[in-house]
Amino acid sequence: MAFCEEPLIAARLNAVDALKLLKGLTTAAIKEKAEGLQHLQEGQKLLKAQLTQLFVQADTLRCTYSQGVLLGYSRYIPDYININIYLRLLCLLIAARYKDKHSGVHPPCILLCISDGQLPTSTSSSSNSSNSSSSSSNSSSSSNSSSSSSSSSNGAKAIIYCCSPKADKDTPDLFPQVLYTVEKLGGGGGPRGGGPHGGGPPEGGGGAPLCYRDKQDPNMLHILIPRLGTDIQKQINILFINLIKKREEEEEKEEEEEEEEEEEEEEGGGEGEEEEEGGGEGEEEGEGEEEGEGEEEGEGEEGEEGEEKGKEGDNDDDLLIGDAAAAAAAAAAADTAAGTAAEEEEEEEEEEEEGEEEGEEEEEEEEEEEEEEEEEEEEEEEEEE
Repeated sequence: MAFCEEPLIAARLNAVDALKLLKGLTTAAIKEKAEGLQHLQEGQKLLKAQLTQLFVQADTLRCTYSQGVLLGYSRYIPDYININIYLRLLCLLIAARYKDKHSGVHPPCILLCISDGQLPTSTSSSSNSSNSSSSSSNSSSSSNSSSSSSSSSNGAKAIIYCCSPKADKDTPDLFPQVLYTVEKLGGGGGPRGGGPHGGGPPEGGGGAPLCYRDKQDPNMLHILIPRLGTDIQKQINILFINLIKKREEEEEKEEEEEEEEEEEEEEGGGEGEEEEEGGGEGEEEGEGEEEGEGEEEGEGEEGEEGEEKGKEGDNDDDLLIGDAAAAAAAAAAADTAAGTAAEEEEEEEEEEEEGEEEGEEEEEEEEEEEEEEEEEEEEEEEEEE
């Protein structure tokens, strides 16, 4: 009996171990799925919160529409919205809101974001303050650098993001070219350092730069002096409009050149056809002249032969003239008789046709009168009833 119980005990132990292993695997899988579901829920909550914040920012934006370009301004933005993807979404949102108001077209957008909430002032106040604080160019450059360092120390951030919603291969986005020009004008043309989001202010070079482009996104511009944001935004708008006009003029010139080429080709084809027709007419005239000369020569020869034969046949003709005259008179008399008979027959046929038409008209009138009488009788019967 002990010998038989040992395999059963071993099998039971193996089954228990297998169940424990299966339980451990299932609990581990359940824990992984629960953790994944928890992370997914947290991500959804975070995404929902960020999208809500994004829509709130879109609602609180101050937008102006100028010459086909949408200018936006936002303040008190969270740090994560400074990422280029969120800024692009924000531009697309406000461009979509202005779609119905402006001929159903998504306008290009220039968005200015300032994180500290200070309203940007014009460059005149900054120039006055720099003039009052210093009297030479060296002192003005030092004041610009001190203002940029103070703004960065206070945590102020200013970003401009530009977006053309309908850009494609045929009509590429012109904002990267515009921002490159603005960067050059602002003194930020040197090599970039390791700034935020892959970009940074230029290292070295003469003077403190005002702005620099983001290294990862050519549509983003970082402004080192936030109070100059509106001025730089207006400058970008002017440069962009000028480039748009220049591109439209180039397209018009290309279309005009294509039309001129087509007209020249059509004119060249028409001249070739006229030359071919002229050649054909010349050939026909030449053939006609040759045929005419040949006919004249043949007629001259035939005339000479006819004169000789005519002299010989004059005598015979005199004899036949009398017979021909008599035959002609008889034929004329027969023709006149036949003509008069035919005219009489035609007149009779016309009279018969006129009589038939008059008979038909009279029948129609009688039918109409009968119908009118019947209608009158019906009306009288109805009145009596």
